[in-house]
Amino acid sequence: MRIILYSGKGGVGKTSVSAATGIISSNKGYRTVVLSTDPAHSLSDSLDVRLNGEPLEIKDKLWAMEVDVNAEIRKNWDSIRKYLVKVLNSQGLNEITAEELLMFPGIEDLFSLLKIREFYDNGRYDVAVIDCAPSGNTARMLAIPEAIRWYMEKYFHIEKRVVTAIRPIAEKLSRVPMPDKEIFSAFEELYKKIESLRKILVNPEVTSIRLVANPEKMVFQESQRALGYFHLFGLQVDLVIINKVFPEEAGGGYFENWVKKQHEYLKEAEEIFSPLPIKTAPYFEDEVINLDSLEKLGNAIFVDEDPAEVFYFDKPFEVIKEDKFFLLNVNLPNVDRREISIWRTSDEVTIKVRNFQRSIPLPRSIAVRDLIKAKYKDDSLKLYFR
Repeated sequence: MRIILYSGKGGVGKTSVSAATGIISSNKGYRTVVLSTDPAHSLSDSLDVRLNGEPLEIKDKLWAMEVDVNAEIRKNWDSIRKYLVKVLNSQGLNEITAEELLMFPGIEDLFSLLKIREFYDNGRYDVAVIDCAPSGNTARMLAIPEAIRWYMEKYFHIEKRVVTAIRPIAEKLSRVPMPDKEIFSAFEELYKKIESLRKILVNPEVTSIRLVANPEKMVFQESQRALGYFHLFGLQVDLVIINKVFPEEAGGGYFENWVKKQHEYLKEAEEIFSPLPIKTAPYFEDEVINLDSLEKLGNAIFVDEDPAEVFYFDKPFEVIKEDKFFLLNVNLPNVDRREISIWRTSDEVTIKVRNFQRSIPLPRSIAVRDLIKAKYKDDSLKLYFR
């Protein structure tokens, strides 16, 4: 199964591009499903079809759905949430406040993406196209599997044994309700689902992220940051689509300066996003809100190419031997080196870029060695081990 996630700043047209990709993919003969995981769904409006939480066939070999995030939360989080609400209640928080605190940033997007795992396992579709939430939400969502994986590997089994041993005493001495076996089982099951999803997302032969942008300075800046974050979390970005480009004939009168600016930014894009391939889509003279107009958009982007192909491939992480050092090379394109923080524990290195961080388990060959220095050069963070 091929999985394509579209991300970008709100308002750049990623829903339209996602739907257009799905249409062209189905025209190529692939059984294709287009999913919206953005809580502010607009896929129904784009396709001009009423969608719900189950895949609806809207044309030959094309299905679409808007993930019901509340249903996914109930299915995957409900028992854990109820226990955590009790814990917070025992500490004096009312139930409404507790409920709000437990909706961590990015968690809705994460549970929506668990649908991908279901489709991947059942083999019903050849291609899944995902209309994600705006890039900031997507970046926050990517941090959750890492945090849960770290907690489960470091503490879960120890905590499980300790709680089981001390529950009879602790329940008498503490007002905090202790988790039972069902809670641990639910948490472990959720971890397995999330870890399975993570492995699918970081497999570059299966999953690609594509950035949708408009030729505007602020949009490019956010797209650059998003590109760095996706590489930080080991995801493959294979394409940038610059949408809503004014045609040359729009360059007279009121829009003359807009057209001039856009063309300047298009030239800059080659430098900003290199070596990623870039495709453009025009600003159409009418709204792109039905199957015919979306197909026109898809043909403008991909021309005669297969939208399901991997347009670019590169390793986010690589360990190589260089002179007297082992070098861990981490691709982090388009970040300011002053925003990078690094620290090391015994068997992993943690990299932080602004508010996002990632812990990378070190291969055994370098886990036993000292981290000597770090350099940011040529869009890569280079960590040197003795």
